Amino acid sequence: MSNNIFSGGKDVQLLEMLDAREKRQLKQQQLLEKSTNDTLISMTMNIPGSVKVTDELIKIFHLVYDQVKMDWQSELLHEELLPLKTGYEGYFLIKENASVVKKHLINLEEELPFGRLFDLDVLELRQEELVVLSRKDFNLSPRTCFICKENAKECGRSRSHSIEELQLAISDYINERRDMLNDKRS
Repeated sequence: MSNNIFSGGKDVQLLEMLDAREKRQLKQQQLLEKSTNDTLISMTMNIPGSVKVTDELIKIFHLVYDQVKMDWQSELLHEELLPLKTGYEGYFLIKENASVVKKHLINLEEELPFGRLFDLDVLELRQEELVVLSRKDFNLSPRTCFICKENAKECGRSRSHSIEELQLAISDYINERRDMLNDKRS
């Protein structure tokens, strides 16, 4: 039986999640409006269900946050970590081309042991509009589901798997890599 890292965590209500998403979009807009020629990394975790923060998820977030910060230290203009109950959020304002940043972050998402748990979004302002770069912009296939390996967004939209199934799959994913939580590079 799997060790479910989500059991015992505090539930977040849907309205709190919607409010957090709205505040995140506003924050992204505000950061880029102050630095219009730069690139913003907006960092969140892909965590299904109402429990968004556990001890393990906090450790994992910090590992990846620290890696992103280290990778972009010389181009870093601003950084911010928000320890929210709706899920930790990280922001990095970078003096670098958005395409260069996105390519690097796609590699991190794919290569880091916990990278699949993250949304490392890259945003820029184009003609005063907020633009999010995606894998599709680089002719890359979408991310796959933790359970069935199909398109993760399609599985999420169609609710192909229950929250419990997804949480157990993510718990297994984390538990298989638990020894890496103490490593310097996640």
